[in-house]
Amino acid sequence: MNVPHNIPKYYVNRINMNNRYNGWYASIGTYVSDNSSGLEFQGGLSYLYGVFNPRWAANHGFYGAYGLGNSMQLNGHFSINTMYIYSGYTDTQILHHYRTGIPDVPDRQTEIKRNHQVKLALRYSFNENLSLRAGPVFNYQNTINESSHMPTFHFSQKWVGWDISLQYRVNFYKRSQ
Repeated sequence: MNVPHNIPKYYVNRINMNNRYNGWYASIGTYVSDNSSGLEFQGGLSYLYGVFNPRWAANHGFYGAYGLGNSMQLNGHFSINTMYIYSGYTDTQILHHYRTGIPDVPDRQTEIKRNHQVKLALRYSFNENLSLRAGPVFNYQNTINESSHMPTFHFSQKWVGWDISLQYRVNFYKRSQ
């Protein structure tokens, strides 16, 4: 087995520094879309990163979403970003039907929503830390309505929305040229 024993430390250190942690980053930003708004946290490498969105929607309130994304560098300050985001929540209501002479039998209604999103966006980086992202969002949502007095029914919706985000990014290690 041939193993080189006399490699200078300079070359070993250079190989380690050029390969270890290159491209790792974390970012925080705000976003607004056609049906919600909130914060967006990202972390990972540009070719694969995790996304977490604490968000607020007028028809539901606060809930979380999470997913994966990637980035492909274009010319200059532009890149194309794609993300898959999943969110789901359950709303339960207890309805009381107050009628004279009839005992109250509460009706429990539950709505379960599962939303899948694919975001395609063009990102412009003002510098290595600040960027603006905008683009279409392809949505697919399943809704299940259950009631203690009615049959369960399912329906789904598909729509194309939009998303815009301003992000501040912290790069842990700079790439060497």
